[in-house]
Amino acid sequence: MKKIACVLTLAFLISLATACTPQNLPNEKPEEDPKTVEILNSAAAKSLASGETLEIAAEKDLGYNSYLTIRYSSDVYLKGTIEYCDPADANYAAEESFFLEPLQSGTFNLYIGQEETEQSLLFMERVLTGVRFENIGEETGNCSIESICFANKDIPFGYCFLQNEMLKVGINLGAGGGIFFLAYLAEDVFQVEVDGKVEIGIDYDRLPGAEKKYEGEINLLNFHDVGRLVQQSYYGTAEEPYVPGVYHGATVPYNPVQGGDQNKNQSKIVDFVQTETEIYVKCQPRDWAPAKLCDAYMENWYTLEGDVVKIRNRFVDFTGYVPRYADQEMPAVYTVRNLDNWVVYDGEEPFTNGPLSTYQAQTEDLGGQLTSGSLRENWAALVNDDQFGVAVYLPDIQRGSHAIFGNNDVLENIYDPYYNIALSQHTATSYMTMIGQTAFESFRPLEYVSYLAAGRLSDMRQSFYRLHEAGANNLSFLNYAEG
Repeated sequence: MKKIACVLTLAFLISLATACTPQNLPNEKPEEDPKTVEILNSAAAKSLASGETLEIAAEKDLGYNSYLTIRYSSDVYLKGTIEYCDPADANYAAEESFFLEPLQSGTFNLYIGQEETEQSLLFMERVLTGVRFENIGEETGNCSIESICFANKDIPFGYCFLQNEMLKVGINLGAGGGIFFLAYLAEDVFQVEVDGKVEIGIDYDRLPGAEKKYEGEINLLNFHDVGRLVQQSYYGTAEEPYVPGVYHGATVPYNPVQGGDQNKNQSKIVDFVQTETEIYVKCQPRDWAPAKLCDAYMENWYTLEGDVVKIRNRFVDFTGYVPRYADQEMPAVYTVRNLDNWVVYDGEEPFTNGPLSTYQAQTEDLGGQLTSGSLRENWAALVNDDQFGVAVYLPDIQRGSHAIFGNNDVLENIYDPYYNIALSQHTATSYMTMIGQTAFESFRPLEYVSYLAAGRLSDMRQSFYRLHEAGANNLSFLNYAEG
């Protein structure tokens, strides 16, 4: 019996050119019996005071099964822990923790065996040695564990896509399920070089002096690192008992990030489902500066609705830290560098097709970030000089920010031939965000919806108008912030 650690390098993931449901790593994992391993013969129930635990003794051979499913009901928040060992190695023992929200009757799923080091997945035979559940709330409550089982379902990895005739959107399962790819498909988009600069736009192969580089599915987003995804990221406390980390010489407060941390450690995929029309992903994020897993979960539901990407966001923190009021990026959007015009409506008569305002921040080294609190149509766009680019719409939110980093000089793309998209991996990028202001509280789920679009500015604006007229809103977030 053996353990097999497989490092998921970027070079390997590049070979995954299409969407993937969970699958085996080639030549790494042996054939297995698909049988589900049941742990409980009957329900285990108990009234738990704060800090009290429900212990379930179990010694079961799990084989290579790595997908945990728990059916339960609970009045309180629970921290669960599973313990297992390697039957072939008497010195190996491990445990993994997870969190259950109060539910009258529900199911929790978790992929076990995701190592925190070297961005690896650990395939091994396991023997389960115990399961326990601790009440991490302040009140006494009842909990009942109806069933526990482990199924043969591989840890998801790689890239997954949704596509229609207008857009193609991709998420990175190696970075918490954040969006790394957005292409506009309704017209011919080209990436070209003109006088030593990289430009991307509709029919840009016709620009005078243009040297065509790439065409087709051109990624308009930048994903140079795990911080540059369209993703959930929140700012919290710096007070004890939290211990802040340091990033670029600065002390950073509690910062759960969907994609990973400053050391490029990936977040943990908790659950994942893909259908023809929707991608659902749940992750355990990482705290950016201390570079460790957070006691928190993030969930996203991605769908394509015509010419927009609808993103449902959910975040639950289980730490009990003191809340801290802060600007929250909802979400941050990093695009290719040449989309450097920040376009907004900051007039007095929203949703009347009034004139737009265009701003351009200075580069990072000049400290030129722009912020506005009067985005009354609740959207912002980053576009090129021909009004082509990416826009984000956050109903009911009127504050936003913009910055640019580096320049768009021609650089070599070491990731050819798969990407064929030079700018999406460069350090140079344009940035914008819509900003919600709140203090997120532990044990209180935060939910909101955002929309992402690509294409011509006039078309994107009209798409957001249609959503507004159809009643798109973030009343749940406004109520959360007021509370």
